[in-house]
Amino acid sequence: MNNKRIWTVLPFLLLSLVSCADTDELYDGDAYATQDMLQNRYHHWDDGLVEPGERRVLAHAENGFFYGSGDSSSPSRCFGLAEGKAWHPDFFRENGKELFWTEQGDTAFGSDIAGGNVGKWVDNSSLIGTVYGQTKKMSRYSKAFSKGYLSKLYNGQVKCDGWSSYSMVLLDKEGYGTLFPSEMQSGSYFAFSARGASDTPDSGKGRVLSMDIQVTFYKYAADGTTLNGTGFLLPEVKLQANFSSDYTSLVGFSFQEVNYDPAGTVGMSMTYQLKNDPLGASDDFSDGAQYHVGLSLLEVFFPDSTWN
Repeated sequence: MNNKRIWTVLPFLLLSLVSCADTDELYDGDAYATQDMLQNRYHHWDDGLVEPGERRVLAHAENGFFYGSGDSSSPSRCFGLAEGKAWHPDFFRENGKELFWTEQGDTAFGSDIAGGNVGKWVDNSSLIGTVYGQTKKMSRYSKAFSKGYLSKLYNGQVKCDGWSSYSMVLLDKEGYGTLFPSEMQSGSYFAFSARGASDTPDSGKGRVLSMDIQVTFYKYAADGTTLNGTGFLLPEVKLQANFSSDYTSLVGFSFQEVNYDPAGTVGMSMTYQLKNDPLGASDDFSDGAQYHVGLSLLEVFFPDSTWN
C-alpha cells in the first residue's frame, strides 16, 4: 500500500483486556487491533448468508430511516439520537422514562458506560433506565449475545470512550454477515451506532461522509436449512469521520413502518458504498489506493426484542 497513515494506538491496546460493559468476551485476543487501519478490517461472513432476493429502498423520513441529530452541516453536529427521538419518542423510553445518549444527556462527550478505567470490567447496571445504550443493549435481552468477538456490538457501548479498536468493528464495503446465537421472536425496531473512519491526514478536523448502507435480515426457508434475506437500503447516510471517535450517530428504522416482521430472524449482514467523501478516499481496503474510508460500527440494537 502507498503512504498508509498509521493510526495512533494507546499502550493499553497491547494488553490482554477483559470484558467491558457486562460482556464475558469483548473480543478474541488482539484480533483486528493492529496499528494499521487496513489490517483491522472485519469482513467475516457466516455460511449461508448471501445477497438478498428482495431489497427495499428506504427514505430518510419519519416512515423511513433516521440518523444522528439530523443535522449534517458539519462534523461536530453528526452525533447522537436526536432525530430518532423526535420522530419516534416511544423508542427512546423505558418504563415511561426518557432515555439519553449519555448519563449527562444527549451530548457527545458524556458517559455511556460506567467507570473510567479502560480495560477493566465495570458493572453498568446503574445506567439502565437512564442511558440508551445500556438500557437497550442486546446482552440484556439474551445472555447468548455476551459471547464471542461480536459481543462488543451488543454491550451497550455506543461510542469509543478511549477503547479504540476494542469498542468497534471496522468494515469496508464488503461488510460482514453473522448468524445470531438466538432466534428473534419479536422486536419493534432496528438501530446501530456508527461513524466514519479514515486514514487520511485530517485527524481533528474531520469531514462529513455520505454512504449508502444496506442491512439485510435473514430467516430460514421452509426447508429449515436455506437462508433467505430481506435487504433494506439506507441511501445517503451522513456520518462524520476523523473529527472525534466519540461523535457517533444512531441510525435505524421501525419494523412496522418498513413492513418487516422480525419474528424468525436468525442473522444479519451489513455492507455499504461510499457515495461522497470530500477527500476522495476509497471504500475498498484491497485496491492499493493511498487513503481509505471505513465504517466504524460501535453497536447493534434490536430494542425491546425477545429471543428463544
